[in-house]
Amino acid sequence: MRFASLVDASHADQLKELLFFNPMQGRYREQICKTVGEYGAPCLEECESGLRITTDKLPDVQNLYALTGGGHRLKIVGALLYYRFVPDTLQILHMAIDPGPRPGSPEAVESVSLSFLGELARISRQISGIEFIRLPYGAKRIPISSLSNL
Repeated sequence: MRFASLVDASHADQLKELLFFNPMQGRYREQICKTVGEYGAPCLEECESGLRITTDKLPDVQNLYALTGGGHRLKIVGALLYYRFVPDTLQILHMAIDPGPRPGSPEAVESVSLSFLGELARISRQISGIEFIRLPYGAKRIPISSLSNL
């Protein structure tokens, strides 16, 4: 698995499927609706370098994609939106994970979720002042120092 902040526009249908038609989103419906109300609905935007997700209230929200394969075999297995609202914390706004061959497969979801946290912790260490990552949908803050093993 590798990570990127943009994906090629040719993968728009795959990203729409993951983000807007994910069979697991029903589990988090209430929290997703609250987040959308606060920060705006996610929408796809094509820019010169590729495709990214924005929201109407946070056009510069940061994107992180978990990818497998390459070229026309590229698979987007996860999409994460995050933003720095306060100086010491990166807050995850949305996280969409491909449920794999078995919708809601705990192994697939856990693997991508932990990989996302590890990558976001790595990114956080490169930004001056970031000490925490806030999990999506109102969950707790995690010190990035506790994510060093991911």
